[in-house]
Amino acid sequence: MNPPLITSALVLSAVLLQGCAYRSHAENVYADTDTQRAHSITMATVTAVRVVTIERSPTGVGGAAGANVGLALGGFAGKGNGQFVGSVLASVAGDLAGQAIESRVARLPGLEISMRLDDGQQISLVQSADEPFKKGDRVRVLSAEGKSRVSR
Repeated sequence: MNPPLITSALVLSAVLLQGCAYRSHAENVYADTDTQRAHSITMATVTAVRVVTIERSPTGVGGAAGANVGLALGGFAGKGNGQFVGSVLASVAGDLAGQAIESRVARLPGLEISMRLDDGQQISLVQSADEPFKKGDRVRVLSAEGKSRVSR
């Protein structure tokens, strides 16, 4: 393979891998789109906490990036048909490795927090496990545009 093709494949892979970047769902981390928006606040008491795993849906970006890297690196295997076969096999292996990496990165520890609001309503909310909560804790439920989070 020629160096410009390898460089292009590696740059494309780096760009695609950015799509796999972890987006935090943590209680103390806000996306820029959540700033400067009014959140309503409801007070509640925690009635139960359960440890869960939050899993993002696969995007396919990890596999695509891995396949590109494999394709670029596989081009170094042999000459002629051997080079083609090496590229194809390395691309398939890269795709599988990229999917596995994306799957691991897409999981994070979470909490299912059940609460009784001060008006008597019971709700449950799942969020990142970056702050511990226990039964009896007084918490705030911040809500805006259909999304909520629990904080102290």
